[in-house]
Amino acid sequence: MLELKLDKPFRCFANIYQARKHNDLMDQLKKGEWPCPKCNVSGRIIDPNAQCDPAEGYKMADRVTCPACEGTGRWTKKKFHAWYKKNYSDKYQEEMKQWHKKQALLKNIKNKLAQIEIEVLIDAFRDTYGR
Repeated sequence: MLELKLDKPFRCFANIYQARKHNDLMDQLKKGEWPCPKCNVSGRIIDPNAQCDPAEGYKMADRVTCPACEGTGRWTKKKFHAWYKKNYSDKYQEEMKQWHKKQALLKNIKNKLAQIEIEVLIDAFRDTYGR
């Protein structure tokens, strides 16, 4: 029996602590310190006005002090939490709401269609999109 189903949204980090660990790749932070995700704890970012080298890219570009952390490479927990909420948590919650709406719609469609009609739709989808 073939089934219609949707892929669940991907969640990058389960919580703020996983995001902290991900942004502190070199394990430079002490307990209670929070990383600046803009510069990855280095305190410096690539100069926004730097020209990209065609062969080397931005590898040799000038670096400037990170404006987000003023060169410390650290943020407060409150600031990091706000960044995490805006960039990951809120987006994931919105994607989950959309996924639940689509799941409900799909369930409604399944109830209205016969199994043979569902199989024809799935085969047509595979032929068209190669999934």
